[in-house]
Order: sequence, then structure tokens, then C-alpha cells
Amino acid sequence: MFSFMATTITGFEDVSAKEVEELLGVKVRCGYGRIFFESGLDAIYRVNLLGRCIHKLFLVLEKTKFQSLNDIYKQTKNIDFRWIINPNQTFAVRAERYGEHPFTSMDVASKVGQAVIDSYKDSTGKRLKVNLKNPDVELYAFVRFDEFILALNTTGESLHRRGYRVYQHPAALKTSLACCMLRYGGWFSSQPLLDPMCGGGTIPIEAALIVKQKTLDSFGREFAFKKLKLFDENLYTKTRESLILKDVKVKPKIFGVEVSPKHLEGAKLNASSAGVAEDVVFVLGDATKLSKYLKDFKPEFVAVNLPYGIRSSRKKVLERLYKEFLVSLRDVTDKAILVALTSAKEYFKKALEVVGFGEIGEKEVMHGNLKVTVFKCVVE
Repeated sequence: MFSFMATTITGFEDVSAKEVEELLGVKVRCGYGRIFFESGLDAIYRVNLLGRCIHKLFLVLEKTKFQSLNDIYKQTKNIDFRWIINPNQTFAVRAERYGEHPFTSMDVASKVGQAVIDSYKDSTGKRLKVNLKNPDVELYAFVRFDEFILALNTTGESLHRRGYRVYQHPAALKTSLACCMLRYGGWFSSQPLLDPMCGGGTIPIEAALIVKQKTLDSFGREFAFKKLKLFDENLYTKTRESLILKDVKVKPKIFGVEVSPKHLEGAKLNASSAGVAEDVVFVLGDATKLSKYLKDFKPEFVAVNLPYGIRSSRKKVLERLYKEFLVSLRDVTDKAILVALTSAKEYFKKALEVVGFGEIGEKEVMHGNLKVTVFKCVVE
């Protein structure tokens, strides 16, 4: 068994933990913006291929308390790196630091990098080369208050960068956040799904990819683990083959409505690039007049990234928009779960009260550097 850490959406750690528990059948612990678990090395392949709520998966090499930079050097130097790095490979250390310390993140990266070089030279007589731009092996040093974690990046670029987007919406939702929203609401693939303000199509596209169980290397991604000394190509191939659905029996009922012709065309381009153009119906329309466009479609699950202008001049516009949208939604469904994201929390809560929708729960999460609220409600 090996120790792992995965980074994810801050605020949705529990949702990401549940996803990994289902993928691996292990117990997962939640931290701040990350989750921890123990598993076999095949977890590297399973989580990277299907961890839709995950950003990066790290193999933890050291997790301990420290008092000084010298402690970090000693703890790193005690690690045997021979099973991770070949003598002819390059490496880099990235560092993240939280809390008050008499040193910087660059100091941490420098100290850890020197310790790796010294450890490897002591055990092999070889001096490893550093390549900060394009290393074969990427190590991460996480310092949070008095805790030090040294971990190996098995993913490479963040998994939320799926690779299918050919049209970039100016307020695009992170794919990982879209998947967290779907999981948080409890959506399952046979439920008719609606995104009434779909923008560039992220939520409908991710839902369709879930139904088809498309692995996250489907769009040209190269995983970092393939360069690692511990990479087992046979195990990877077997794992990947076991995860790919040979026959998708569920025909998804997924609709995306968008008021902007430009964004709607962009959403269609993204869906085509993702290979799900036939699985999502995109409609040009106004979310406050849904009954005009959804004649033969009754959504049972609604997921939406709401507009949330923060300028004071837009307050009344926002209040009216939220209310009219909720009234419109009631007209096209008998009963549905609504998962809605906004940074204008109070305006949306007020709209819910006015229209009379029942709120099941809410979560404060981070979308990049912006704190937003995800609501879960019952539409009746």
C-alpha cells in the first residue's frame, strides 16, 4: 500500500473523496483543498483516468512535522529516490507554502532540490540534473504551517484541463467543478438533465462524458506517470481496458439552453470536439422563458452556473433575473433537483424564498480565486 494525495476544488473535498472511494474501494480522508488515501499503485492509473473531480494525483513520499528549513532538508535527504528517478532523467521541485515562515517557497524548493541531489548521489554516485521547464520527474513540496509533505506528481497538467475545449467562454466553468456539482446533486445518468444557461457547454458535455465513461486521456493528454521509473505499462493497459465501456446502454437526455448565439455555437463546437455532439441537445433560448423551448422535455435534474454581476448597478437586474428563472423552471418540470452556483448568494436565497423552492443545502467553494456558493434545491 502507498500513500496518495489528490488536489481538488476547495469546499468540495467530501465530494471528491466519495468519487475516489467509489473508484478504489478505499477510505479517503479530507484536508483543505486535498484528499488523502492509501492504495496500490494501480490507483495512479484508475484515478488519473476517471477522477473527474480531481486536479492532480500525488504519490506521497514524506509527510511529517518540521521546525526549520534544515529539518526539511534532512527529511528529504533520508528518502531513497532510486525507485522513482533514473540517473539520466531530469527533475524539478515545485513548492507551495501556507502560513508564517522565515523563508519563501523558493527557499523550500531550493532546499528540497539540493537534498534530492545529495541523496541520489550518496546512494548511486550519480548527480541528477535539474530541468525547471520540462522535467521528466516533478516533485512537489507542500508546506502548511508546521507540516511538510513531499510528493510525486503522477498527473502532469491538471486533470480539469480536459483538452476538448476549442471554444473558450469568457466565464467558463472548471470541468472539475461541473462534475462536483453533478455529484453533489446526486445526478445519475438516466435522469433528464438541463443546463438552462449553458455558456460554452461545460456541464452538459461533462455529463455526457460521464454517461459514456470517457477516460481523461481521450483528448490527447500525456500523463506524467508514463515517464516515471515505477510505470508498469502492462498494468496500465489492463486497468484502462477494464474502465472503458464497450457498449453504452443508457442514451442520455441532456439539454443545454443558451441565450447567446455565439456561445451556443461555441458549446456545439466543444461538444463535437469532446465526441458527444449526438448526446447533447443545444437550444438557443432565454432561461426565463423555458416553456417556449422545452415542449417535449421535462428535466429531473438542473445544474447551472448563474450569472452573478457584482456591481451595485446590477443588483436589481440580478434579483429579477433569478426570480424569473426560477418561475420559468417551475413551468417545465413536475419535480427536479436544482444545483446552482453563484457568488451573489443573498440575491439567490431571496429569490428562492420568494418563489418558494425548498433548499436542501449549500456549500461555499472556490472557483479559482473567487468564493462562490453552490445551492442544492428542490423544484416543485
